[in-house]
Amino acid sequence: MQTDDNREWLDPRTALSRFSFDPGLLERPVTEEREIPRYGYRIGSFNLLVARGVNSEVMQLPAVSRIPSMPAHLRGIANIRGHLVPVMDLHHLLQTGRDGSREQRCLMIDSGAHVLAVLIDGYPVTVRLAEGMRSLTLPGVIGEHAAVRASAEGGLWIDLDHRALFRSLSAA
Repeated sequence: MQTDDNREWLDPRTALSRFSFDPGLLERPVTEEREIPRYGYRIGSFNLLVARGVNSEVMQLPAVSRIPSMPAHLRGIANIRGHLVPVMDLHHLLQTGRDGSREQRCLMIDSGAHVLAVLIDGYPVTVRLAEGMRSLTLPGVIGEHAAVRASAEGGLWIDLDHRALFRSLSAA
């Protein structure tokens, strides 16, 4: 291969075979664990965490079409980018009022068939978690699908298994 300045380039196979690989590199223990940031959001007086590896996006509250005879935690259905997405209001399940000092937003959680929108108070924040879990009782069905974690700053955050929670709610 030729370049503009007439230097010869190696073909990719030859170029890659010039590197020597230290097989012991993979056997060395990892000495420090990289902290993965978690994202948290507020619903009333509760702090909830977005699960690791789950997509999430904050948006303005879309137009929501109510569905008659649905439980209070199902606010309705919204058309988001051409997809019908259930909109959940967890304030009812957590038995907490809305935080009137913050603007209510919509947090899209997950993707594909698991996507749902949750009404949140304010914007999500980045959370650094301390090691271990706390034992606290949470109200209603949420308590069955959550563990309480402490942040490095000292606050308590609910690590919610949103898929299990919403599967349980849809079966009821």
